[in-house]
Amino acid sequence: MKTIEDFDEKTWSRVVTAKEMLLDVLRPTSWLIQRLELAPGRPVGIWGPPGAGKTLIVQAIGLAIATGRQPFGWSGEAAQGGVTHISFDMGQRALALRYRQLINGLNYPIGADDLDSELDYHVHPEWNLSGPDAYERLSRLAYGNKFLSLDNLRAATPGLDENDSRFAEVVDVMGRACQAADCTGAYLHHTPKHQKRVTLDSGRGTSAILASSGAIIAVEMVEGDPNRRRIKFLRPHDESYESPPEFYLDRIIRPSQGPYDTAGWPDITLVERGQEEATDSSERGCAQCGASIKRLGPKARFCDNNNKCKNAFNNARLRVKR
Repeated sequence: MKTIEDFDEKTWSRVVTAKEMLLDVLRPTSWLIQRLELAPGRPVGIWGPPGAGKTLIVQAIGLAIATGRQPFGWSGEAAQGGVTHISFDMGQRALALRYRQLINGLNYPIGADDLDSELDYHVHPEWNLSGPDAYERLSRLAYGNKFLSLDNLRAATPGLDENDSRFAEVVDVMGRACQAADCTGAYLHHTPKHQKRVTLDSGRGTSAILASSGAIIAVEMVEGDPNRRRIKFLRPHDESYESPPEFYLDRIIRPSQGPYDTAGWPDITLVERGQEEATDSSERGCAQCGASIKRLGPKARFCDNNNKCKNAFNNARLRVKR
């Protein structure tokens, strides 16, 4: 991993000529984990309600990249590189405990020396993304690393109203800093607690946040199973043709038997499971607002609870009749 002393800030006020734009050889996309749409570019948004497990998931992804392995029990290797996790939300003890639980739950050994130069986490830093030095701070943390995660967007921007369009500027700053360092950036963002289904309209605050983001990954709770999560892609990476299929994650909890002390807390493993429930109408929600559509039958995609959804519902019904 490169050190801060190697950092040399790049300027972005440069004119790109038409010849450069059209004739220069474009490098292949540097996918970290293509199935998760993780690659350099605009920041990836990981959206979901509080308690959905967004932090645990991004920690598992970080461990996979730091060790050059695929997450969630997937086979194959991942692009290995340095990982920086910035937490404005969770304290040092809680974050360290989660990492220990996840490492203990893996079926391959990871030593502290294996991660010493590849994984760093910063807890409640003195600076924040509302400050004038946010770009420089993020650039230095991203430089020499493959993956930078920010937990979470609201906590990192004290004093800014989520509904103010300036709130999205922090996502722009993160994107520019990561692009300068050729690093993949991801931020965690809350959706309303009451909304079971996460859509592109679910993100709290101004819609400018969405406009400044790249891929959007939704983390949804599955009703009736507290240890299961649905992962779906609301928007693909800028260099993807289509979103990957959704999948489910199971959180497997076992008594602690790993090498790292978790003070009586259990080991945790996140593994992918089948999608047999994906077509179950009892678990599907309106594609517009996320409300239950079980009573409308297995072919329904929209509810009829409000005018916006009613119009979509009626249009979809007309297309089916035709």
